[in-house]
Amino acid sequence: MKPVRFTFNLLFALVVFAGCSKPEPPAETKPVQKRLVLERTVTGQMFLGEDTNASIKLGGVVIRAVEHDIAELIISAAKREAKAMLDRTRTEIGEKNIARSKALERYMDAKKKADEAELNSIRLGLNSPAAQQSLAVLKTAAELARKENERCRDEADTAMKLSTNVAPLQVAFRSPWPSFSDATTDAEGNFKIKLPTTRPMILAATTSRKTGEREEVYYWMVSVPTNQMDGVLLNSATMAGK
Repeated sequence: MKPVRFTFNLLFALVVFAGCSKPEPPAETKPVQKRLVLERTVTGQMFLGEDTNASIKLGGVVIRAVEHDIAELIISAAKREAKAMLDRTRTEIGEKNIARSKALERYMDAKKKADEAELNSIRLGLNSPAAQQSLAVLKTAAELARKENERCRDEADTAMKLSTNVAPLQVAFRSPWPSFSDATTDAEGNFKIKLPTTRPMILAATTSRKTGEREEVYYWMVSVPTNQMDGVLLNSATMAGK
């Protein structure tokens, strides 16, 4: 019975000790203070042309306010990527031109054989089924070689066109830019956008428009100083890449 009494006394002492010990109060935490950014509302207009009276208003276009440092990083990265794309395209152009040259040689050779066979058939009167079948095979080979030559030519021409279209702005505006604020132009091309009062910003935008069979793409990167509140124009005169 002694061991049991000893165990009971030990448990009683532990319970008393636990009740007497007080938990430590939590450490004081200071409230997180949010950084206050003073804003200003800037107004402007987007249109094609340089005179608002004789212009094409651009509605429904998203304009993004971007910090100068971010815009510079995006353009620098786009220039590097555009150069890499151009280098790859030029390599591809060389390969396509080699394939085009070889396809042209095969076509000329097949056509020559088919023409000679047809001429001999007419001159020598080779009208047997075997002779006609041989001639048909040569003509089919010449036709296949012609189509291969045209395909290689079209691929080489497409690669050449792509090499002239790789531009940093095209690469930079493939995805939306991280922005301080956004705005969308109304039917008259007017917009209002929130900008910080303490630092200049870039207004970045892109849109496109069909003119006949051709689609024109436009880009803007317009700097807005801290003291400007209105009259920001995104028009033909302020386009990027002109």
